[in-house]
Amino acid sequence: MDAVEALDLSAAKVNERGTGSAQYPPASRIALLIYCYATGTFSNRRIEPLTYENFAVHFLTDEPSPDYDSICKFRREHEALFSSSVQEILELAATAKILEVGDLTVSIDGTKILATAADADSVPLQDGLTIPDEIPLREDRLAKLGEAKKESKALREPKRPAAKIHFREARSERIFKSRSES
Repeated sequence: MDAVEALDLSAAKVNERGTGSAQYPPASRIALLIYCYATGTFSNRRIEPLTYENFAVHFLTDEPSPDYDSICKFRREHEALFSSSVQEILELAATAKILEVGDLTVSIDGTKILATAADADSVPLQDGLTIPDEIPLREDRLAKLGEAKKESKALREPKRPAAKIHFREARSERIFKSRSES
């Protein structure tokens, strides 16, 4: 985020009409995309939930978190700005001697990253969840949880020796008989 804030983002497109929701800061969107792409998440549909679930990603997005369509639209409208931003950030990091890449080759052209992101967005999200398949799994999970709860409760109950239970039952019968005879 610090590196992105050092960039000149004046070329970012803004909503000239002044309608709709408040605009997301361009620095926030650039930082979000660079971080997600650098950590291997290219699909905007996968980035959106990260803005709620991943603290680092949430930190970069400000409030409110953007939806996948807003992220995708920003990327498409700002391809040139994104490419130049990636290049500038890598140059800044190398100059500041805070860039550590080991034996990797780092390309400072962001077009391959953008192509990968565009490809990721063109593939429908396959998370494996289908409602008909999920219902039996949920029912089985609930049944197992119910059984586990019963077992847990049985383990927590104090165990009484059989002799004490027999003595108490016999005593209760004597008391009941003596009351019924009177």
